[in-house]
Order: sequence, then structure tokens, then C-alpha cells
Amino acid sequence: MKHYRLLLMGHVAHLHLRITSAAFAREGITRSQPWILDYLSENDGCIQRELADRSHFDPASITAALVGMEEQGLVRRESVKGDRRALRVYLTDLGREKQRYVQRVFTQAEERALEGFSAQEIHALEDYLERIQKNLKKDGER
Repeated sequence: MKHYRLLLMGHVAHLHLRITSAAFAREGITRSQPWILDYLSENDGCIQRELADRSHFDPASITAALVGMEEQGLVRRESVKGDRRALRVYLTDLGREKQRYVQRVFTQAEERALEGFSAQEIHALEDYLERIQKNLKKDGER
């Protein structure tokens, strides 16, 4: 079958998204929130603009996601002294709880996906996926 490998990669990505999204939906976690929760768990108090710059989301989408997360009690935003336009973003206790849930879902999905793989195979897979991502990013930059 022509293009089999690319179709297979797309199918695997779709299955992963379907499995994790279903688990997140049960907890009221939307599509953009897992990445934001993970990033803030390691960069709590970062500037909102940094979130947009580091993500694959546009600034307006990050803002909309953060407004929703603030309403859910997952994050709080505070103005930066001396720069009224800049906002720092912090996880709340509930946000940390949801982030731990996100980590469990991703860990379980990864363990299931890589069941039966040796450590060497997993390392090779990581290398291949990183190379594919790098190649595809080149096209996106043109």
C-alpha cells in the first residue's frame, strides 16, 4: 500500500489521542489543558507569553485556554509589577491534582503502547520519531 508508513503513524497518533482524550474528558480536561498543566508543573509562575512561545498553540488559543482553566480553578494569573500587560500563571492545588492525573493517563497510554518492546527498541523508536519530527518541521518552516 502506498504511503503505508505515514498512514500508520497517523493512525497511531489518532488512537493515542482518542484514548487519552476520553480519559481527560471524564475529568473535565480539555484538549489544550494537558500540555499547559505539564508545562506549568515544571515552570510555575511563568509569563503567559512564554506558554504561547513554547507551545504549538497561538497566543489567542493559550489565552482562551487559560481563561477557562482559571474559571475551573486550575490556574491563577497575576499581573507582573511594572508591566500591566504581562501575566504570570500559577497552578492551583486543583491544577496540580489534575496535572498528576494527566501524567498517570500519559504513563498508562505509553506503557500500553510500548508493551513488549525492549529498552533498545524503545530507544531506537525515540530516535526515529525525533528524526521524523525534525524532517517534517523543515517543511513547516518553508
